[in-house]
Amino acid sequence: MKGIFLTMEGPDGSGKTTQILKLKEHLMQHGYDEVVVTREPGGTVISEAVRGILVTVLWIPLPSIRGWHADLASRRFMS
Repeated sequence: MKGIFLTMEGPDGSGKTTQILKLKEHLMQHGYDEVVVTREPGGTVISEAVRGILVTVLWIPLPSIRGWHADLASRRFMS
């Protein structure tokens, strides 16, 4: 079976994580044996640690981090 890529968008605190976990459970109950859930920034042990520092210690809002992340990615692929 081909893979499916889904994204969930919404403001902080809108319930995205809750809905994503419910969707994952639903998909697995209906025959999808592998459902990968990740987030940006985050998704790995190291990136979750970086996310925690940026958001809780430095108080940088996630939308700013996403913009910074997009800028870095564009520089990497455009040079």
